[in-house]
Order: sequence, then structure tokens, then C-alpha cells
Amino acid sequence: MLLRLIDQVDAQHSTHAMTACLQSSDQIITFTIDDFSSPLTNNFYETLAWYFKYYPHIITEPADDKGVSEKLIRNGQYLADCLLGEDFELMQFSNKIEEEGYSQLRVRIESSRIEFFQTCWELLILPDSNYVLSASSQEFVRRFNSDSQPDYDAGVEYKLNTSNSADALGTSPLGLLHIISRGSDDERPVNGFNPCIQSLCWAGAMNYELWARSDVGALQQRLANPARTIHCIHYDGPVQFHDGMLYIYLCSQDSESRPLALDTFCKLLVQYKVALLSIDASGYWDKCNQNCGIDARLGLASVAQIAAKAGLTNLVGLNHLTDPWTAGDCFNAFYTQLLLGLDVSQAVVEARKYLQTQLETCRFRVDNIHFHCWPLLVHYGGQSVTFFQQPQQPVELTQSPVYQDIRQHLFGFHPHYLPPGVNHTEDQSLLALLVAVQTDGIHWLYGPSGSGKTHLVHQAGFYWVLQQQVNYAFYFDAADSFYSCSDIQQMIAPIFNDNLKDTNTLNETLNEHHCCFIFDNLDQSTLKQWPEATPAAITELIRYLDQLAQQHNVVVTGYDSLAPIDVTPLHIQPLTDLSQQCLAVDSLRPRRPDNMETDLPQLLNKLQGNPFLIQHIVPQLTAHNTVTLIEQISPWLEDSESDKVMQYYHWQWHCLPSPWQQLLMLVADLPDIPLEMLILSCGKIPEPPDNTLIPNNTDKRPRQDHFEPAVKLFSELGASLDDPHSDFTAAMKCWQRAGVLLQRPYGTIIDPRFRVFLSHYPTQTETIDKLLLSQVLCEGIRRVAQHLRQQPNPLMSQYLLANRGHWVKHFEKLWFAQHFIEFMRVKQAFDALLHMANLEHESTAWSLDLLTRVPTITTPSNPTSAFAWLRLACDAVAGPVSEQYALLLTHAAQEWHHWLTTLEIDDKPHPCFRVAVHWLHALYQNQQQWLSCHQVNQIAYNHDRNQQHWLYVIEDLKRLVQCSIALQENEAAHRYENILLTELPFKQLPTRLKTQLTLEVASARVARNSLQEAQELITSLRCSDDIVTLTPVLDALQADIDYQQNHYPQAMKGYCRLWKHAATNPHDPNRQHLQHRLMELHKTLGKERFTALSEQTLGRAIQLSELESKSKSH
Repeated sequence: MLLRLIDQVDAQHSTHAMTACLQSSDQIITFTIDDFSSPLTNNFYETLAWYFKYYPHIITEPADDKGVSEKLIRNGQYLADCLLGEDFELMQFSNKIEEEGYSQLRVRIESSRIEFFQTCWELLILPDSNYVLSASSQEFVRRFNSDSQPDYDAGVEYKLNTSNSADALGTSPLGLLHIISRGSDDERPVNGFNPCIQSLCWAGAMNYELWARSDVGALQQRLANPARTIHCIHYDGPVQFHDGMLYIYLCSQDSESRPLALDTFCKLLVQYKVALLSIDASGYWDKCNQNCGIDARLGLASVAQIAAKAGLTNLVGLNHLTDPWTAGDCFNAFYTQLLLGLDVSQAVVEARKYLQTQLETCRFRVDNIHFHCWPLLVHYGGQSVTFFQQPQQPVELTQSPVYQDIRQHLFGFHPHYLPPGVNHTEDQSLLALLVAVQTDGIHWLYGPSGSGKTHLVHQAGFYWVLQQQVNYAFYFDAADSFYSCSDIQQMIAPIFNDNLKDTNTLNETLNEHHCCFIFDNLDQSTLKQWPEATPAAITELIRYLDQLAQQHNVVVTGYDSLAPIDVTPLHIQPLTDLSQQCLAVDSLRPRRPDNMETDLPQLLNKLQGNPFLIQHIVPQLTAHNTVTLIEQISPWLEDSESDKVMQYYHWQWHCLPSPWQQLLMLVADLPDIPLEMLILSCGKIPEPPDNTLIPNNTDKRPRQDHFEPAVKLFSELGASLDDPHSDFTAAMKCWQRAGVLLQRPYGTIIDPRFRVFLSHYPTQTETIDKLLLSQVLCEGIRRVAQHLRQQPNPLMSQYLLANRGHWVKHFEKLWFAQHFIEFMRVKQAFDALLHMANLEHESTAWSLDLLTRVPTITTPSNPTSAFAWLRLACDAVAGPVSEQYALLLTHAAQEWHHWLTTLEIDDKPHPCFRVAVHWLHALYQNQQQWLSCHQVNQIAYNHDRNQQHWLYVIEDLKRLVQCSIALQENEAAHRYENILLTELPFKQLPTRLKTQLTLEVASARVARNSLQEAQELITSLRCSDDIVTLTPVLDALQADIDYQQNHYPQAMKGYCRLWKHAATNPHDPNRQHLQHRLMELHKTLGKERFTALSEQTLGRAIQLSELESKSKSH
């Protein structure tokens, strides 16, 4: 069903009639309205223009939208009233549409006049309807009538990325080129980087590229690139009228703006088969009239008319000027619908429908206001163009395979400055950098501290990798360390699998790639803190940077230039007024200052668009008088030579109470530790006692008190954990107000910039016992590590593991201070994390190394210290022991072995008894000293049997079997196994334990070829109550016995029955063993006999190729 509203113009253009036509499958209804004129007044349009351009930015309370919300609906109804017709024919239309459904309706507004399209047709609401037609129909299109109009009826389907897989990189993405153009006098902010990043959520289905070059030839080359096809152009810049012609501008930061005739531009897009042009104009200007502004409705219609004449069949734009973020919301809603598989016309309608559900905004305010942006979207043309055959599936940004691939090519970058972090810089500066690096040389990004240089270069590195403009990006921060040429080469060599035999080899490898090298804070003032940054070293570094710049992108940032470096300077731009307001209100939420309307603009004017200062000083409005606040910051703000960030920290440092200054200095020595971890160790958290680590622990009460070392630490600071105003949470709140903390995905940390400030400040912690901090830290690590075993948190686990080299220093402090119980607790918890990450070998190596640096304990005179030493020794022998350590351990083992022999069998077991046995068994097993190992386990067996510790007895017997087999005493092994199966009080032990032990013994006997004894156990198990669950295991053991007895046909049948299950289950633990045995039987029996037996058992023949392919896949 098609509804056409057609503008009819007489020859003299004196009157304008309107024809309305409804075409359905069974009839065509037409009527004409003579001399139609729109009921929408200039006053209404002026209000709309104000509403979209200024209303969202108002910070006054309450916000007054001048009644626009109601006027949108009322004027949509007025528009329909003027279309009713003399006999109310439009009512007939409305009834017919209601009958068949709005989803079946296509609407087309047609005219040859630009003026006709100045009416906001998208507001139209049919009589007695509750729906806005442009947001409820199947499509709603404006179209210019002309003799040379394009073929709108020929639909186009691109069928991009039809795999519809969010797990794989898109093979044919929707290509969108966002052309951003800003002249020197254009104050509209730029919003390009964020939508570019959000496009990654479509898992490779969209390639969103930014363009800010003034070279028309370069643009033409880009459009002609078949490897990265462009389907849509998004123009974001000015449109100028001049002598009857329309021009867009291609602007870049390094040259003047270049006008390009709109007609030429559109024909270029048609030439390269660009299917869609989106217009997000920063303004429409009349050059002949002193660049006076032109109404956006007229401007967009004029652009659409020229585009149609050039053959461009789809243009989507905004009917009013608005800020780039609101525009971005509109276009993002539209592009989302394209990615969901809709054609262009349907996507515009669905975007309006979606925007009608998003009627609140708080981007520029502390609180929400109602805001209707859905009328902005306008669609001209209407050729059916579908990019995707089926809907694409969005994913979380960090789960996108494209995002993950980018992160794999970024080295040294701080994760918190990378997406999805908040953008605190102007895209204008980013675009300038993206354009600048297309020329050779070192590019120096300069500006005052806190202006966003670090954030900007992180964005640039991310973007270059995203667009495949570099293969790898490397980030070095001179504030963290001085990086010499050799340091840089050593750091990047492993990435190219280069062992760095010589620098020439690395340079040759580097020249095969295009990389990005970013050196942040590389300026004179920063390098002064590094003794190794000698003039000779700096000169060598500059020479190396020059060499890199010949092949790669090299960007240096700093407050002052690093002489005598030859650079191309780029000044980072301060935030625009709107960007400042966005950042300011975000830092104020959720508390609104009383006099925000006057105080915020006054304060922002002082902060000069510096993101750091806005983020940190604006929140002070909630607690300070504005006049006082400005008086305090003005002296150092007005000093052009001062480091604004360090001055801010100096100001806030003196506002902190002395205890919180001292605690902050202590905590700052820990590597980016999440403060929540210390809150855990300083808080009252009930915890059951740990009886596995404390010998003879009789305390059965859960711990309810504060951790004692934390109490002592706060006491030395002059604070108290029992006072909610002076505990760790109070300290953290105080630091938060001072702006010295940062929120990270794994917790709250001290801002690295504040650490730099503290490094230059005299220490105030000489009188504090540093051991107390180590105890508090280790307790926090222990509690977090235990929590992670129950509730995994990959980011926190990664943080703890990445800093494991730092933590062990604090673990060792506990040992050397003889806090053995705390040491064992934290080590056990952290070892569990290492095990989950397959890093347990590191704990073994460290335990062994620590043993060599602590006194060897060979007697249990002090049970706690002896117990701890034995536990550490157990961990140390979990892996190979080199000769240099063997002598130490052997001597200690002799002493402990002797001690075991002195124990009376009737004595109550000593607290160190079990751990001593465990260690000696592990050590003797490691050293293949089986006789000594047997002696130790015999002692343990005698003691445990006497004490009726039956579970320990089972462990002892298993070890005695192992030792006997190693000593080739099979009869003794058989005897111990019989004791295990016949002499234990199984009625007192867990159910089915005997069955499990019998299975283990049977399997062990088959493995050592004691087949008759194994057969007896299997026969007994077939009479068990658990025969249903045991049958597959028993069949496998029986088949192995038959095979070893050369009863190949019987073995073949057993293996075939097992293969029936294993062939369809890749996780079957017996799969590989079965494959090997069946392939051996194929050789032994021959193909014919093998095939016959498999057909007889399975009903099909097992093919050798099947076994080989399964083996390879395994």
C-alpha cells in the first residue's frame, strides 16, 4: 500500500495544489486539495531550531522546552487537518490504512520544489490516529520529481557479511567513510572517534573510517580501493551557497579548506557506487550574503535536489542543526537498523521509532530532561537498498573479535586510556594528528599538563591499528622510566620473534612492517628525574627516533620540546564549550550544586578547557563557595609556566589530614593496588578458623574482629578502625574528594600522576612500621584470592598475577618476621591462583629459592616454625630439584627421617608428623630413593593404623604399593593391595569407597600385567550393586586383559563397543587409548578380519582413515 502526497504547481507558479493518492492491491483513491499551504508557522520553526540547537544544553532548573513536546503532536495533527479534502477523503485513507495496518504502508512525499520540502512532513499524524506516520509506516520518503530522476525502482542487495557470525571477523563489512570538515572559524565540536569505536560492537560487520584530508585526489583514491569498499559517505561539515552553486568543504588541519562543488562530489560517489549519503551539516551558509546562515530545512532540501540530479538515490540528513552528539544518536540509530538487515527506507522509520522510546537525555545536565530528537531524521530518494541479507549480531565491545585483535597489536598502552574508557579530548586534535603522520618525521604533540595528550595518543594508536594503517603500536612513557635505544630494541624484539643478535637484524625485520612508536612525556622536565638520561643517551635516543620516523609513525608528547630534536609541532586543542559542559556535569553527578547556573560557567571560564582540571575541580562546587574556590586556584592557574596538574595536587595535599597523608604515601608504594583489597583486610569480616594450616588449632570460633596488624597500623597513624570517621573507608572517601584516585575495571587505584607528585615530596612515614603494611597487604591478597576461587573475576586475577613478583617480597617479609601462619595462609591462597593460570611451577621455583635463604629447621622444637618450613619444603619438591639444592634438602631429610623413627607408635601424632611424612615421600620420590620412601610410609602406616586414621591409612597403603613396584617387589605390592581391599572397616568409611578402591587396584594390576589377579577383581565387581555405572569401565579393563593375553577377537569386540561411544564424544578420556589399540588390531588381524569383527559388533565397518583422522583431530 502506497500513500503519495504530490505537490502540483501551475505554469505561473502562482498556486500550489496537492494531490493525495492511496494505492492498494484492490483500488486507487485520489483527491486534490487546491492551493495547499502548510499550517506550520515560521514561529514554530524558529522554536524548533532553538530546541534542537540549544535546549539540551540548558543547565537552568527547571528546564523549559517552550512547549515543543506538545507542539510536535499538535502541529502533526494540524498538518493532517489541512489535507482532509473537501469531502474528508483523508478519513477514508485513514480508515483503509488502519484496516490493513501501518506496517504495510509506504509513504512518499513528492515535489519538484525545494520550498515544498521545508515543511516538516515527518510530524504528520492521520485523523483519529495515535501514530506519527513517519515512525509507524513501512517507509517514509521524500522524493524530487524531475525529467532526469534516477531509477528508484531497481532494488539493490549487497548481501554483506552473510555468515552472521559474531565469533569471526566480518569478511565483507559495511564500509562507512566519515568525512569531517571544520574550518578555522567553525566552533562545532567533532564526534567521530566514539561512533567509530562503537561500530566494533558489530563484530566486524562494519568498517567505520574517519577522513579529514583536503585532497580531493586522495579521496578519489580511497573510494577506488576495492579491498575496503565504501558503501556510505557520512559528511560532517559546512555547506555553502555561492552564485547558485552549492559547495561542501574538505578541510584538514595542515592546509586551508578546499571547496568542492556538491554536484561534482555526488557524481564522484555515484561513479564509485556509493549507495548512501548521510548529511550532518555543521551549518548552511550564503557566501554572497556575508556568510549569513540559511535554514537547515532549505539547505538539506537543496543538497538532496542536487544529489538526485547526480543520480544518488538515497540521502539521509537532519532537518535542523544540532550538536554532534545528538546528531550521532540519530545516525547511530539509523546505522543500527541497517546492520539489522533492513533496507535504507525501513531503517530510517525504525530509527525514528527507536528514538521515540529514548526521550530522556542527561549528556549536558546533571539530571534528565525530556528531549525529542526523532523529527530530525529525513530521508530523500528511496531506492530500495539492503546491505545485509540477515541481521548482524551485536556483542559487548570488549568481546568483539575485532577489538580483541586490536588489543593484541598494542604494546605498553595503559588499558584505562583505551576504549571503552571515557573520551576526555577533542576529536579535532585527534584528526590533526591522524593527518599529520601521513608526512615523514617526528610529530610533537604539545600542550599544558592535564590537556589530554596521553589520552589522545592512546586513541591514535588504537585507531591506526583498527584501520590497519600500522601493524603494531608501541607506547613508552618517560614518566615511568627512561628508555634508551637498547631498552626499546630489547622490548620490541620478542614481538617479531627476534633474538636480537644484532640491531641490523631487528631493523631489517622492522622495515618489513609499518609500526607506530609513541613516546609520552618525553620532555626536559620529565627526563631530569632519571640519572641515566645523560646528554649522550638523549642524543642517541633522538638519533634513533629520527631513524624510526623514516619508516614508521613516531609521535612524541611533552610540555616542552626535547632539544635538539627536529619535530613537526601539533598543539592539543582545549575542550570546546560543549565538551567542557559534558565533562563537567558528568563529574558533578549525582549531586547538583545550588547555584549551578552561575557558578559552573564562571568556574569553567577559569579552567580554560583543561580536561584534568575540569574533572577534578568542578566537583568541588558541591562543597565550596565558588568565589573562595576561584581565589584558591587563580594564582597557579594564571601562572603560564606552572604545571597545572602538580599544582592541583599540591593544593589538595595540604587539605588532607596528616594520617591520610601518611597512609597515602605507604599505599602509593604498592603497584596500582585496588584499594578495595585493603578495605577487606581492614574490615570486620566474619571468617571461620583455618585448621589445615595451624597445628593443633583449637579455636573453633569465627573471627569477628579487625585484623590485628591493621589495628596497629592505624594506631601508629593516629587513627582507629573502630571509628567510622577514621577507618580505611573514611580515608578512601577523603582521597576520592581530593581527586587523587582513579576507577579501574578491577577496582579503585591511586592516580599514577599523583604517584609522580608523591615521588618528589618528602616522606612522612619514617616512624611507621612497614611490616604492618606488608601484613595488611598479604591479608588482602589472601581474602581476594579466596574470593576469586568462588567467583572468578578475570581482570582482578590478571592484576594479581601480573604483579606476583612484587607480592612475594611482602610474603617473604612475613616469613623473616616469623609470622609463619600469615605466610602459609597467603601462600596457600595465592598458589591456588597460580595453579588456575598454570603457573604453579613458579611457586615451586620460588619456594626452593626461599629455602636456601632461610635457616634449615630439622627439629620440631617450635611446632609452628617447623610446620611452616616443612610446608615450604613440600612445595619446593613439587618439581625437579637441581644439584645445587639437593645437598641442602638431603641433609634436612636425614634429620627428619631420623626424627620419625624416634616416635613411639602409641604416642598421639605430633603436629608436624603428617607434613613431615608428606615432604619426605615427595622428596624421596623426586630423587628415586624408593627404599627410604618405603621406610617413611611404613612408619606412617603403623602410626595411622594404630590411631585408626583410616583415610590416612588408605593413602599410606597406596604409597607403599607404589614403592614396592618401584623396588620390583610385586608380591609386596599385591599384599598391600589386599590389605587395602580386605582389612579396612568400610562400614565406617564413605559409601562406595571400597568399589572405587577395587577399580583402582584392578586398573593398576592390568597396567603391570598382573592379569589373573586383575581378572578376579573384575569378576567380583560384576556382582556389585553398582554394575550399571561400572560396566563401561569394566568392559575397558576386560578388553585390555584380552589384548594382553593375545585374545584379539574378544579384545576387538570390547574395543568396538567402547568406540561406539568414544567416536561421538571428543571428550571421552579413553578415546586416544582406544584409537591406538584399534589401529594396532588393524595391523595384527588384517583389514578383512578387522572389518568383519567391527561389522559384527557395531553393524558397520570401522575405517582406518576414520581412526587416523580422529587421532589427528585429537
